[in-house]
Amino acid sequence: MSKGEIPVPYLIAIVVGIIIIGVLVYMFITKTGIFQGFTLEQECRAKLHLWCSKWELNGWSSDWARDHPFTSTSSGGNVDVFAPECSQFSWAHVSRPEDCQKILGIKTTVT
Repeated sequence: MSKGEIPVPYLIAIVVGIIIIGVLVYMFITKTGIFQGFTLEQECRAKLHLWCSKWELNGWSSDWARDHPFTSTSSGGNVDVFAPECSQFSWAHVSRPEDCQKILGIKTTVT
């Protein structure tokens, strides 16, 4: 290569590298969903729907709801909190099957 000549192989390598990095960034953004507009509230509503479904599978047992609360409770104790990050929402403090019906619009039949 003489002085002043453009190093074409190096330019091609740089362009290919930039394209690969761009594709990887695009895949990361679309797969992780960080820019899809989901908010913590939407995620918490989805978690609440799942929690209410689990509660229903356990026959709407008040014991199950006490031992597996949706959000953290002030009583403390040795409980398995399902979604402690959702305790900031007033609607997330569910204590009765009717709360699941009211918030999520699902039918609850307590036997």
